[in-house]
Order: sequence, then C-alpha cells, then structure tokens
Amino acid sequence: MKTNIFKLRERDEKKKKIIIEEEKTKNPFLLFFIRHKKFFLIAIATVIILSLLLSVGFAFSLLRGSNNYDISYVSGSDKIDSNNNPDIKDDDVKKDLLGEESRADGVVVLVESVMLVNGSVIDFYTDGTAVIVKGQGDDNGKIYRIFPKDNGSYGIDKSGKIDKNVKKVLVEASTTTLKDGVNITYYTDGTAKVVLNAKTIFVRDSNNIKTDNGVLFVNTSPSGVALAKNNYKNYVKYTDKSNYVISNGKKYVVNKNTEVAVNGDSISYDSFNSFGVLGEKSYKDGNTITVFENGAAVITDSKGNTLYVKRSGDILLKGKTLYEISTNDYGFSVSTKNCSDGKQVIYFDNGAAVVVYPDGRREYIEDNDDIIYDSKKNISSNFEGANKTSEKFTTDGEKVYNFSNGKSQVIRSNGSSYIIDTDKLTFKSTGEIDNSSTPSSPGHGSINAGEGIYINEAENKYNDFKNVEDTVFIIQNKNRKSKKLRITIQEVNNYAKYNTSRLAPKFVKFQATVGDNYISATQLDKNSWIDSDGVTNYIIYEGTIEASSRNRVALALYVDYENLDNRYQNKGFIGTIKIYVDDETD
Repeated sequence: MKTNIFKLRERDEKKKKIIIEEEKTKNPFLLFFIRHKKFFLIAIATVIILSLLLSVGFAFSLLRGSNNYDISYVSGSDKIDSNNNPDIKDDDVKKDLLGEESRADGVVVLVESVMLVNGSVIDFYTDGTAVIVKGQGDDNGKIYRIFPKDNGSYGIDKSGKIDKNVKKVLVEASTTTLKDGVNITYYTDGTAKVVLNAKTIFVRDSNNIKTDNGVLFVNTSPSGVALAKNNYKNYVKYTDKSNYVISNGKKYVVNKNTEVAVNGDSISYDSFNSFGVLGEKSYKDGNTITVFENGAAVITDSKGNTLYVKRSGDILLKGKTLYEISTNDYGFSVSTKNCSDGKQVIYFDNGAAVVVYPDGRREYIEDNDDIIYDSKKNISSNFEGANKTSEKFTTDGEKVYNFSNGKSQVIRSNGSSYIIDTDKLTFKSTGEIDNSSTPSSPGHGSINAGEGIYINEAENKYNDFKNVEDTVFIIQNKNRKSKKLRITIQEVNNYAKYNTSRLAPKFVKFQATVGDNYISATQLDKNSWIDSDGVTNYIIYEGTIEASSRNRVALALYVDYENLDNRYQNKGFIGTIKIYVDDETD
C-alpha cells in the first residue's frame, strides 16, 4: 500500500490558500454503479425486467489550507460497478465495517496478559486487538484473534466475555523456541507472537521476522524492532546486537559493530561510536520513548523493560499512547557528525545516513551502523553505499541529491533534510519542487496546516450480496501538533458526463469509523456545509487527529431503499470524498 503523491499547484500567501493536486494516471473519478433489478409477473408466461441503476462515486484527495478550511482541490480515482440487492440492513453494514484494524505491516506490543480461573489466557495489545487461548470447556485449546470494538477499545473484557459485534478469527498455532531463548508462536493467519524475557511483541506479518540462520532472533523488518537479550544494571544488549548504555546518569546507544564490556557495575564502551539523547517523552500508558542522535529509539515500559527500534520514525501514537511500529516512507534528518578530515555524516530517523565528502561526493548508507569512527572522529570502516548520480538546485533555495538506489535527499532552505523515493519528486516549470505531500521535519520551524498529513492509497471493496461500497484508508499525522479534520463528500455538478441523472443525497446512507469514533447509519444530507467556493459538502466527520499518530478511516455508503421506488430508476449520486485539515489549538 503506497502513499499517494500530491503536487502543489498554487499558493496564495495573501489569502492563506493552498491548492493541491493529486498526481494520478487513472480516470478522474471513482464510480460504482449499483444495479437494482426487480422481477415481477404481469401476466402468465410474461416477465418484464425493470432495472434501477443507482450510482455512488468516490475519489480521494488531500485538501489542506489555513484559516476556516479555505481550500481548493483536484481529485482522481477508479471506476467500480456491481449488481444490487435491496435487502441491505444497517446492522449488516455495521458488522462488516467495524473491527479489522490490522494491516500486513507492523508490530504491536503486549499491554497485559490475563489468566482466567478456567485456564483461558488473554493477551491485550496496543492496537486494541487481543488473542485468547481458551481453557476448560468445549472450546478448550482453541485460539481466537479478537478485533477492537467500534470505539477502538478491546473486543473482549478481562473476564473473557467477547463483544458479539466484534470480529473474531479462529486460528491455529505452532510454537518454536530458538537457541537464544526467543519463543515464537506462528498463527495460521500469517501473524506471530514473539516473546523474550519479560517482553512480548505481535508481528502482523511473520515473514518480517528476521533470524540468524533460523536459530537466533535478530529483529523485525523494516522498522528494526529488537528485544532485550541481556540486561545488566546500566546496560542492555539487544537481539540485533545493538547496545543501550546508561553512564553517569546519561543515556546512549552504542553502534552494534563496536565492543561493549561489562565488569560488575563497570561498563566500558567506544564513546566515539555512541549517540546521545535527541529527545525523550513519557506517555500516559506508562511508556517512555527515547530518541537518539543516530535516529534509533528505545521504548521503556513502566516496569523498566525495553524495546529497541532502529527506525524511530516508524513509532506511531494514538491518543497519546503507543499504538504500533509501522513503516514510514520518509526519513528525517536528526543529527550531523563532522569528521576531522572534512567529511560530514547526516543521520536520519529511518536508520540511514548520508556521507558528504569534501569534494562534493555523496553516498547514501542504508544502515548507518555500517559507519564506524576512530578516535580522531574519522570514518574507519568500509561500507557499500549508493553514490550520488545527479543534483538539482531549486529556485526557492532547496537542494535535491539523487542516489543510485532510487532515493533522494532534499535539503530545505532552513538546513533540515529528508529522504524520499526519487520517483515521488516532481518539479514545477519554475524550478521548484512540485510535491507538497512531503512532510515537514519534526522540530524545524513552523508547520503549515496540511504539512505532515498523509493519506495512503484507499482500498475499495464492493459487497455484491449486501450492495455496500466499503472504502478504507489511513490518515497519518507526522507532526508534533494535533490537527483538525473535516471529512466530507462533495457532489459532482455534471451527471450527464456519467450517463446518469441525479439521485438526491437523501436516498444515500453512510456509516463510518474514524480512529476511535463511530458514526452510525446516517442520511447523507443530514449535515451539510458550504465551503469557501460556495459548494455544498456533506459532512461525514469532524474531529481531531493527534500529533504523531494515525487514524484508520472506514466508510460504507449504500442506497436507502426504504424511501425508494421505481420512479428513481436510472438515477445516481456521484461524489468525491474530501479531507480538510486545519491547525488544532493545543
């Protein structure tokens, strides 16, 4: 699932208005045609087929601006069409819409494990999912994954009672213990539980588990989540050989390719290859996240147990609590080391680095642990990096360096930089970067309303039996500041273009979940809003997305047949989903 690209078309500083265009090669609108067919007997041996064609269309665009949601937009998507069944019930839509929060990528962390009197064991995870291994009774030994309720809370309570409305999946398990003591339970749905010492993680795709010849656990890809292997008083050695040291009350991570020696309470390590704290924050769930100068992070729970995360930019929060560790497509610069021989090394929170040579050459290093320094602060290791292949200087003061591995480094005029895939960068005819979807670097300057907000490519699924268009996508806020969201559907103004006539919005119903918030079955025209261009928008949701967090949005639209008859055949409703972003007052 990739992140869409949005190009800046126009920016009016006087009006504080931003216009963004989604870069697409597909058709400009997503339609699905719901075919409603009724058969009835008029006379013996005579059948007349009446077709009622109703269409509802969706397209996705990131809209952002400043005051009062002053935003313009362009959208694009695909076409879907399918047959129709008028027997749809609101409860059917609700049952299909809620619950499924997991994605193939990502790691979540055990919050609590509870054993019941009947021997059942329930594991509760940070994303609201749970796993129960049944104890005594007819289900003894059966394992169920329980998905969250509609408000994001657990679908099973601590007594073992499962909410009848949540989704549960019956799985089988096989367990193996590696030579280093790591216990891995593989489930038949492709997930896995990994346990070492007092820490448990749940891996949504077991293929992301990395081992050393199948006998030693290393970490999970791509985020690099490693477990504590050896715990000393002021030192932790992780399964990927990374090191966490507390010396004289200060915290460091030490390059895994250098030595750390422990002699009683005495710890000796290579200070030339250690990295101090860049920032640290404690959250209401008891976790403390410490980010270091090389872009790595250590997550410490309330009991002092730790996890090592190679890519700190992949750590995501929800409601100011740890939610998941999941892939982030960008890397932000976090620190710079200047070598005595004139080289410069820039570290990023995606675990990479860029080495800048005195003669202007540059190399992109995928794993910054490959860079080792000697006592003179010069690079002493040999590494294989991606060489700079080209460079471009924009008219607004930004610099772009392209590397042979398909990555680019963009240096902003304020000195901060980020890593992005080269093929996601486009330029305006005036020589400026024509890509406003790239987020601002945390901690550098002010952040405009829409900066750091992403929408991934939506998944659209049409249920032929229930006649529901289910659309799911993720809104991610990479900022250190919460944002206000307004999600709407805006109707098109030219139905003739789509060979149909208009079906009034009062005949369309929707249900949605946005993060922890559930919107029950609602007529589309119940809550409308006139935007700055005088166009009517039908409001799906208004609320806030927290800083450094993501919200899953699931939207189902369907025709309200209770108020529909044959007069409305060959009519349709076609619209576009719009997402408006504005600053939230902290």
